[in-house]
Amino acid sequence: MKKNILIVSDKFKGSLSSLEVGRAISDGLQDRNNYDIEIQPIADGGDGTLEVFQYLLPYKTIEVKSYDPRRNPISAHYLRHLDTAVIEMAIASGITLLNNQLSPMLSDAYGTGILIRHAVENGAKEVIIGLGGSCSTEGGTSILEGMGFKFYDKDRNLLKMNGQNMIRVQEIEPPDYKWNVNYTLLSDVRNIMCGLQGAAYIYGAQKGANKEQVKKLDEGLKNLCKIILNRNSIDVSMLQGAGAAGGAGGGLSGLLGAKIENGFNYINHISHLEHKVQNADIIITGEGQLDRQSLSGKVVGQLAEMTTLYQKPLYCIVGKNTLTPSEISEAGITGIHSLMECATDLSDAIEHAYKYTTVCASNLEF
Repeated sequence: MKKNILIVSDKFKGSLSSLEVGRAISDGLQDRNNYDIEIQPIADGGDGTLEVFQYLLPYKTIEVKSYDPRRNPISAHYLRHLDTAVIEMAIASGITLLNNQLSPMLSDAYGTGILIRHAVENGAKEVIIGLGGSCSTEGGTSILEGMGFKFYDKDRNLLKMNGQNMIRVQEIEPPDYKWNVNYTLLSDVRNIMCGLQGAAYIYGAQKGANKEQVKKLDEGLKNLCKIILNRNSIDVSMLQGAGAAGGAGGGLSGLLGAKIENGFNYINHISHLEHKVQNADIIITGEGQLDRQSLSGKVVGQLAEMTTLYQKPLYCIVGKNTLTPSEISEAGITGIHSLMECATDLSDAIEHAYKYTTVCASNLEF
């Protein structure tokens, strides 16, 4: 009787999409005739989320004139199926759009706000927003600005919203129209809005902020939390997931009434992933870099919890692994193969990711 292999990999950032990783692993297992193989692309709310939704349902791609993180005009897109729109922050506001020219105080996510506004003005009643991969730390204020919100300083000067101007906000004016829309935010992190475990201190450095800028960004986030509390009687400062996307989780929750969901759990539900895990004999997953963050709210960590629950073996194929053997064992991971075992260096691993993923899959022993 044939055994079932379920391939559920995240993307390899900068090289392969989730679906491409799955196909590469499947190619490496082709000579194993005693197995049935199923590929299920997965994401956790970060970049690559649109691909997963499009794999699951017949979403249409909607092209929109928008703006990049420096407010230069670009073409961006989102997905639409019936009255539901799915928007990925990384499309118009991703850190990769800055080409390593990071600007933590001035970059923004205004372009994502333009995508949301386009969706709701064209009839969307459910808007799902993947928060991962963003480049800015401004509490979602620039997203709201793109949607029509206005932000003023103490002298009622209109502010262009970014990390630098959060601390100057004294008044927030919503649009004069009303949208009957439900917003769901898919987060791949559990961090709170501000403080030492908040958006600026934990993720600011990844977005180019130095120690002084991290402190200023955190002060700006605290200011935004205070204004939301005074204005709407909602305390988002300690809300789990509020620190996602530079605090956009908290800002959109407090000012739009958006609901924060764990991205992996949400996609698990709509794809029936847990049922597939129960019915599989072997599960294979992976991501670009496996580290401690991978075990906290992201695909590999969440999948490891699930496979441990159902006592299924979990194998990982990753670009690079920084976990220790004890951390791997504690996480419930059966075995790991890294592309760096095959590649000469990181650039070689990225350039030939498909080939090396296939090789790693062929070397799996089970």
